[in-house]
Amino acid sequence: MIKTNNMKKIILLLLMYIPIISFSQNLGDYYNSKTDNNADKIDFGIRNPIGFVEEKSKGKEIKSWVKKDVKIMVFVKENPKKYSDKNRKFFVNVLKANKLKLKYFKLNIKSISKSSYIQIDNHPGIEVFSKQKSLFKRTVLVFFNNYYFEITMQSKTENILDVNKSLFKDLLNSIIFYDQYSNPNPVVGKWKIIKETKGGSKKE
Repeated sequence: MIKTNNMKKIILLLLMYIPIISFSQNLGDYYNSKTDNNADKIDFGIRNPIGFVEEKSKGKEIKSWVKKDVKIMVFVKENPKKYSDKNRKFFVNVLKANKLKLKYFKLNIKSISKSSYIQIDNHPGIEVFSKQKSLFKRTVLVFFNNYYFEITMQSKTENILDVNKSLFKDLLNSIIFYDQYSNPNPVVGKWKIIKETKGGSKKE
């Protein structure tokens, strides 16, 4: 018969490793934007979604992946003049107060069903749910002084977006904005990414 203390240890180990399994099943290797000469904008990393086919860019997107009825796109765009040269504190305050003018970011206000404040790798952002024409979209914008990072998952049905909600969350958790770290190479810890900072390791 297994003792209570030993059973607790087994349960704890299982809880620790379950996130590793689910995370690794959804995502593959890291993409580093520096390889695309993106240094003048935002240097970022994001893990590639497993099971998706990478599409050749047809517009301003930096990365584009497709799987059946789901498409994921990554952009880096210049902030509109109204929001250029604004610091982190400004965006945090505006986003938390829900005062960001989304129309300047080419998001139709009438099409938005929900929006909420979000933070991605220490940077302020907003998550938006919308329906534009025949597409349902889950979009996250992350703000910097002169540019913003955008990732969008879209599909023809809301149900498909819901089914892929955990994948989108994993993608968001994998994002790294390299400029804030002295060593931009991500190191995989027990189940979360450890990033090297000037003051030592930062575990999230």
